Amino acid sequence: MKAQHFIISLFLLLFTGCASDNSEQLVTIDDRYSIILPGFLSEASDLNGDASLQYQNLFKEFYAIVIDEPKEEVHTVIDDNDLQDYYSKDLDGYTSLLLAGMLNDIETDSISDLEEKVINGFNARKITFSGKTDGVDIFFYFCFIEGKEHYYQVMTWTTTKKRDKYLPKMVKLTESFNEQ
Repeated sequence: MKAQHFIISLFLLLFTGCASDNSEQLVTIDDRYSIILPGFLSEASDLNGDASLQYQNLFKEFYAIVIDEPKEEVHTVIDDNDLQDYYSKDLDGYTSLLLAGMLNDIETDSISDLEEKVINGFNARKITFSGKTDGVDIFFYFCFIEGKEHYYQVMTWTTTKKRDKYLPKMVKLTESFNEQ
């Protein structure tokens, strides 16, 4: 009887996991911004200590975070570290500064060109890349967005094997970003 109960529970878990792949959830952070996430993601707290939004699904190997930083703080960092010759005080400078650090930490296999976009009226830069981190092949879809007073990093990732499966969800997620 216990084995039958276990099998039924496992079947229900798998069935509800598959059924919820197309559901979505609107998440609003501090009346500052909102984003639409896949319904199968759950809130997390250990993906990135600087993130104002952290969601994941360990079973599906799909992760999403948003980091937001006041523009003035970023500009002060550039000034205080005499980086004006390398990084402009705009979205392009912010994107270049962050990518320089990120790409040094990951053994990359492929990197797309940086693409200019407009997301809900806000200038954005999008990039994708694949690489190894902690010995795992990962696909990253990142978007950097310039809000009114903040810069935002909308970052999603999954295993390289699941890239094609989750890329449409990654695109939809990042393009749903909206500052309040």
